[in-house]
Amino acid sequence: MGKININENQLNEANINSALFLKYIESYGFDPDNYLYMLELFQSAKGSISQFLRPYKQYLLSGRVKYDELDMLNIYGAYGSLNEDGILVPKTLINDNRFLNTPVKRLYPKHSYGCPTIDDFDVIIANGTSPYMNNTANFSQDKYLGFCMDDTDKILDISVKRYEQLVDLINRKSKDNYVLEHDRISSKGKELCLIRKR
Repeated sequence: MGKININENQLNEANINSALFLKYIESYGFDPDNYLYMLELFQSAKGSISQFLRPYKQYLLSGRVKYDELDMLNIYGAYGSLNEDGILVPKTLINDNRFLNTPVKRLYPKHSYGCPTIDDFDVIIANGTSPYMNNTANFSQDKYLGFCMDDTDKILDISVKRYEQLVDLINRKSKDNYVLEHDRISSKGKELCLIRKR
């Protein structure tokens, strides 16, 4: 397979699906060397793709972010979400404490809370589902969006349907043509789904 090397010692219950998903998107053309800045959505730090991309410039944005986990894994990111206008890092006590009361390294000091805007990124990657996933269709960045989950998961069929709807939405709004891939790794009991540019 490609150039992304995942150390087996890094794998745990929380990040196995993200490691499999990262290898999956790489098999469909994802190359982190093609991007200056990557935005990852939906996951916690411990379950993120970003932990395997640390030599690259990536940013984890999620309602599941915990700052102590980001620090432990040396990942840039914030507690927030992607809304229809871009990156939203809401004013909360947690974010105030992180960005206003604690001196931390800031990649993007020109923006509020020292956080980036959507225009700072070349690609959006995501493993999972979220109430905010349809907002990814509003932006022109390359996209690798999907999931890896157990083939016995009760929400598997619902998740596939949501991604079928999302690829239609992206294609209505994008000048590029995106396709939906859907595969099974029977030996691991996993199903993977991916929206990618054709």
